[in-house]
Amino acid sequence: MKQYLAKSQPQETIQEHTDKLISNYNLLKTIYPNLKVDWDILKMACLYHDLGKMNRKFQDKICFGKICEDEIPHGILSLSFIPVKKLKLLGYSNDEIKILAHAIGYHHEREF
Repeated sequence: MKQYLAKSQPQETIQEHTDKLISNYNLLKTIYPNLKVDWDILKMACLYHDLGKMNRKFQDKICFGKICEDEIPHGILSLSFIPVKKLKLLGYSNDEIKILAHAIGYHHEREF
């Protein structure tokens, strides 16, 4: 299986980056258990936020410094991984799914 990078300096795969983020999520949840946050949606945002980096243009940028002017931000590409039908079957509302999509799509404040 191909290892997709999330970061180049130092090199870190998307899986390694996500594992670290989930570890921080668990720490936050332990330290602040009464924080008024939808922990399930936050965890899903952690899991899905960088999956859009699994594309040739992003990987070429990370690995070779190749810049493509028409590259779509990875946060936007990550939206395609959200299992909307499954979430609806699990009882998530359209508003909750929109919150998840916004958290993922805008996790870097970029204008595009």
